[in-house]
Amino acid sequence: MLIFEFKKLREQKDNFRAYEGKDGMRRFVDGYYAVAEPLAAMVGMVIGSKSSCMASLRRSLLQASVRDVLRMVSTGNGDYLRDPSRMFPGLANFDTEHNRPPNQAPNHGTTMLSHIFVDLADDVTVTTRKR
Repeated sequence: MLIFEFKKLREQKDNFRAYEGKDGMRRFVDGYYAVAEPLAAMVGMVIGSKSSCMASLRRSLLQASVRDVLRMVSTGNGDYLRDPSRMFPGLANFDTEHNRPPNQAPNHGTTMLSHIFVDLADDVTVTTRKR
């Protein structure tokens, strides 16, 4: 099973915090999403400049405090963003790996998140459904 989480991203400062936060990436790290699943996907629905949103999000994900909260795992080369994506080459922009609590983790202890970004027109209305 592959679980997706969708978040709107805009150019405004700190808009990417929702993407990383408790209702975003953290659902896969210390929340109830994709329990025991080794793979999952975050989809950023970009309104505005994709390059600006991506640059802000990348800078944020590389901050030590954010990496710690998201329990990010580095590669053997010390990289935290696996760019380009190995999970979905040509579709996803990058992947990140995260340690999960033992009662939520797959057997090997981590979940890999693939990050996919799609452009939305400024006038698109996105309806969300809460579980």
